[in-house]
Amino acid sequence: MNQYEKDINSVNMIDWCKSVLSARKGVNSFERALMMRMLMHVVGDIHQPLHSIAMYNASFPKGDMGGNLVKLTTINNEDMNLHAFLDSVAAIIQHPNEDRIPRPLDDSGKRYFSSLADKIMKDYPKNRYNSSVINASSKVWANESFYIATELIYPFVAKSKQADYNW
Repeated sequence: MNQYEKDINSVNMIDWCKSVLSARKGVNSFERALMMRMLMHVVGDIHQPLHSIAMYNASFPKGDMGGNLVKLTTINNEDMNLHAFLDSVAAIIQHPNEDRIPRPLDDSGKRYFSSLADKIMKDYPKNRYNSSVINASSKVWANESFYIATELIYPFVAKSKQADYNW
């Protein structure tokens, strides 16, 4: 891996987006819109543990491509790869019978997300958390994801290829 490839990662992307957004406050531009979109996307990605890791073992001597090669059976007896399961598990478990929200968002979708954001802010007010949580850096998030992948997800998968509510 060359230096350029090493520098292209979630931690550096988050820092870059934050610096662009901080430097150009009060200016509406394509660049700010793009950086905000990238920031939101990459912050989500960095919290998905398999976005920054691969498992190497006898079954996957060239790596499992972040769980994309690991097959498992879901709670609903569907076959799915581990990465896709983790990408979609929150919505599936919390809202198993709901339809997906169509994109692009219509007025109803916008109201839904606005209401959801209000509920999250009410249920989890900023004053509930100490400064170490509020000021957590992208490096902390990356390390948490690494820990979750190596200590919780992959060991669980090694024992069973059946996903359950203990996940």
